[in-house]
Formats: sequence, structure tokens, C-alpha cells
Amino acid sequence: MNLPAFILAALLVAFSSLRAEEGYTFVDVASQGNVKINTVRKYPTGDVRFKDVPFKLSASRHGIETDGPRVDGPASEGISTNIHLPTAIYILLSGRDVKPKFQGKQVGEIVLTFTDEKVNQKTLTYPITAGETIREWWAVGNDTLQPDTSVNPKLVNVYTERQTRNGKAITAFLDMYVIELDPAHLPGDLTEIEIRDTSRDTVGDSSPALIVTGITVKHQ
Repeated sequence: MNLPAFILAALLVAFSSLRAEEGYTFVDVASQGNVKINTVRKYPTGDVRFKDVPFKLSASRHGIETDGPRVDGPASEGISTNIHLPTAIYILLSGRDVKPKFQGKQVGEIVLTFTDEKVNQKTLTYPITAGETIREWWAVGNDTLQPDTSVNPKLVNVYTERQTRNGKAITAFLDMYVIELDPAHLPGDLTEIEIRDTSRDTVGDSSPALIVTGITVKHQ
């Protein structure tokens, strides 16, 4: 039986946004993932919490990695949602080839689309800045990023793992990109979260790639 297009679209949105515990909704990243995550070898899966934020991470370990010299990924990837009165967006975000020369420069952005009752759409855009809200997924020793957590958006480290690669001791990182929202001033319901790699335009290089492995939205 063939379902009408509008019903199929509604089902896709429903499955891409899954209710978690009260006040949170998981956004399905794995179903649109193009890579298997290998940065963190003991990558947590299933129902996990980072900084008291719940996530549901796929056992397949699939995530989204944008275009770069190592992966022929998308320049942007949008995930449909249907969330009323969001108050915060939590994105598990890592970087690949985030070189020191890109420090302080924008390499990507998160675009949130809101739709009101009249189906008018508006977007809010948040920058991803090298060395401030994204960093290389690994470092020799423990090169701890100390971002300014008073800003919005902000980056928070949620997981570290000691590894040995090519005979060298390194530390792998998993970070959380946090956007705080005021639901009283939002232009509608949250209907899409887009991960956009701007590095070719903003730094003239494809090297900084964005890796997203999980998204949770907090809401009223």
C-alpha cells in the first residue's frame, strides 16, 4: 500500500524526533549518518547521560561527518523535527583536521528552522568557531580546551579517552555544543536542525570537518 506523501513526511518527522524522558526529545542522527565513528574507540551507546543531559546513541555508532579531505560527506545535513517550545539544543560535536591556523575562525554553523501556525518559516543561526566551539577530536597528552562557558553557544567536554595510535599516547575527546534558547521569543516550533560546514567559504579550505554523533533537545 502506498501512503500519501504528506502522511509519509509526517511519519519521517515522528521517527527522527523520539521522546526521551520528560522535557527532552532525542533527534535521530544515526539514520542520516554517513560514517561509523572511530574517534572514540569505546564509544558509549544506548541510553547515556553527559552533564546530566540524556542521549540515545546508536549501537551502530553511525554519525554525520561533513565534507573534508578524508570523507566525501555533505556540505550540510538537515534533520527534520517537530518540537514545541525548545529551551536548549545539545549537540555531540567533534572536529577533524581543525588545524591551529584556523583558530578563532568560523568553520561551520548550526541553523535552526522554526515554523509558526501560518507555516511561515524563520531561522536562527549559530556559528561554529575553531578553538572556541569546536576542536580537533584528539591531542597528544591532554590538550584541554577551556572555552568561555558564559557565552551562547558554548562547548563543554563530556568524555575523554586515553588511546595509543601509531605508538603515540593521545587523548580523544567528545564535546557537547550547547545552544540556549528563550522559548518566549521563538518564532514558532522547531522543525529542522541543520549542520552546515562553511569551511570552504570561510577559511578557504575543506580540512575542518564537523562530526555529529547525537542531538538532544530540551523543551518545556
